[in-house]
Amino acid sequence: MTDSDLLDAVARTFGGHPRPRVFTNADHCCECAEHNQTLSAHTPESLSVDDVGNPGWDPICFATPSAYLYFFPGLARLALTGSGRAFYLDQFVFHLSNRLDLLDDSERNVVRTLLWRLAEKFDNDPYLDDRTLWTLDDCLRKLEQP
Repeated sequence: MTDSDLLDAVARTFGGHPRPRVFTNADHCCECAEHNQTLSAHTPESLSVDDVGNPGWDPICFATPSAYLYFFPGLARLALTGSGRAFYLDQFVFHLSNRLDLLDDSERNVVRTLLWRLAEKFDNDPYLDDRTLWTLDDCLRKLEQP
């Protein structure tokens, strides 16, 4: 399976999640409102590392569960295709590890395939922190539990 085929499978699997009306708790504070504005300006296809790649100002940290699931295909694309300054795998794994409980059976299956591909593809990448691989492994173990 090519990366493109895998991303197509992710998009098909998560494609049933509708675009939310609200992406964060926008009324909570100015930061939440700004993150809501950022996310509302994008689709999974238009999302870029410039939008979500700053760990200190990351709108995905504030995304509602429905927003996270809606954007998952775009986040998977960024993780699988990112490199150099556009490396996104660390953040992708961080967010996924905290939201595994949102996934249904079909989503867990495609995410498991994606995680194995990410581990294989980035195993020797100089931008990859070894802790990310440990977290990937932990995610896989949790996905394999009944």
